[in-house]
Amino acid sequence: AGHVYPALDLIKQLTLQKKWQIIFVTDSRGRALLPDEADFEMYVSVMPRYRGRYSMINPVFWFKVVCEALTARNVVRQQSVILAMSFGGFLSIPWIGMAKLMRVQTCLHEQNVKPGKANALLLKWVDRYYVVFEESKRIIDSNSRCVWTGFSISKRTHLISAEEARAALG
Repeated sequence: AGHVYPALDLIKQLTLQKKWQIIFVTDSRGRALLPDEADFEMYVSVMPRYRGRYSMINPVFWFKVVCEALTARNVVRQQSVILAMSFGGFLSIPWIGMAKLMRVQTCLHEQNVKPGKANALLLKWVDRYYVVFEESKRIIDSNSRCVWTGFSISKRTHLISAEEARAALG
């Protein structure tokens, strides 16, 4: 949910402008969090989850990564994509990598103070990266490609007291 909800908030803002066509790429776990009726095109990947060392030595895993990259190439070409944005997760690596190879502008959004593994790898490739926490700029890189945006608060988000949170979490 940490990757999906910030993306949905941005999509909501972009679709209000009525000049963006959105293609949302996710896996089956992310798809379960999305509304059935969406104002954007959706691609649900079949790429397996990254499982550390096991994935690295598994030829079937790498075959599926290559297939995912080829799918990304086809989507980017057929849809005339002008911007590819990642919110993290291993699935984003073949998509951002292919977009970059095809000279499409790329960016990523990091929701955590310290970037996850996929975003840490992609930092070297993307044209711009957006961070939620100011501290992230110091941790990641303070150059001009890094932009502090803060965190969007959606209607899904509601504030509760510390006592309510402790009770809910047990």
